[in-house]
Amino acid sequence: MVLLIFSGLSFTGNVKARIVLTGSMAPAINTGDVIITMPISRKEPKMDDVIAYQAKRFNGEKVAVFSHRIIGGDIENGFIVKGDANKSPDAQKPKGEDILGVVFFVIPFIGNLLTPKALFLLLPCIFGLWLIMDAMKNVE
Repeated sequence: MVLLIFSGLSFTGNVKARIVLTGSMAPAINTGDVIITMPISRKEPKMDDVIAYQAKRFNGEKVAVFSHRIIGGDIENGFIVKGDANKSPDAQKPKGEDILGVVFFVIPFIGNLLTPKALFLLLPCIFGLWLIMDAMKNVE
């Protein structure tokens, strides 16, 4: 039910779900967790918020999306952000145009089940379970 609600909200552009790929925010957000973000037009980022932002090389080339905590700065001049598990802040200071959203909800572990490898293992198990249950229903 919760996933259906988030799917509907994601379709409207009000929220976006992302799978966390690294442990840079541990223990608050772990590898395999799903983070739900809201665009900054709906939730303005502030100190201590975790934001998802488009990381770029010094030449402006897009690299990856990072989700790190705001520890200083502002939206015009750029936020100082740092992963909770990292020793130092990120080199980039994301500004408003770089910020993809503010994290407002975390779903633990579920992202691990949405990887191609997990789905490859999970789908046959579900199908096999369905076959067993169907066979048991016919025995009665």
